[in-house]
Amino acid sequence: AMDVAQLRLVTRRLMESADAVYLATHGVDGYPEIRALFNLKNRSQFPSLAQLFDEHPDSLEVYLSTNTSSQKVAQLRQDPRAALYFCDGGAVHGLMLQGRMEAVRDGALKERFWIEGWERYYPQGVRDPDYTLLHLKPERARGWYSGRPFELPVA
Repeated sequence: AMDVAQLRLVTRRLMESADAVYLATHGVDGYPEIRALFNLKNRSQFPSLAQLFDEHPDSLEVYLSTNTSSQKVAQLRQDPRAALYFCDGGAVHGLMLQGRMEAVRDGALKERFWIEGWERYYPQGVRDPDYTLLHLKPERARGWYSGRPFELPVA
């Protein structure tokens, strides 16, 4: 069996390379809803954020940018319980994180995550009220790697 250190390493590599991250929330009718979002930890897609994540290399915490006006934000206000999924389909390697998703209130942190060009989504820039940065601190981390399931300690 793989030890925790090895699992942390392959998990970090997966989070840094997955093309997208899938977010599941509870719809108003109680059914889960899933959508794909930018994986801000993807180092080739978002090189300007790599240094920020390198400050806490083993952290399983995830930040996501989205529109404040989106359905997912409304759903998370009603019920903050969410799940995220990172995967490499070719390698049959996946990671699910479960926890409570919160909107980041810290303006300085929102600025650190701002990407040049996001004005197309948030025309008023980093201070646009429609720019929300979401944060998930996982309560559970489970996945599949090398033909078997695994669970990682989150504390």
